[in-house]
Amino acid sequence: MPAKSLSPEAAQKRVWKQEMKTLGRNYRKILSDALKSRKAAARDVRTAQRKYAAIVKRIDTQVPRATAAIERRVAILEGRIGV
Repeated sequence: MPAKSLSPEAAQKRVWKQEMKTLGRNYRKILSDALKSRKAAARDVRTAQRKYAAIVKRIDTQVPRATAAIERRVAILEGRIGV
């Protein structure tokens, strides 16, 4: 195996190769972090949508129950008055 060249050109080439490796590693890390953030945001959105749907469903069932007694009494009084 030949010894490493000590010329300035060879040294510069080694520096560039190392820099390319570092840049590649940093690039992959940024993409990985961005993907993780995107997945977390999507998970948060889905959770919020489920909570919203549950609250709307609860309201849609509670409002008729709460107003039923009032509507019944209004109907009785309208019947007595003759409206």
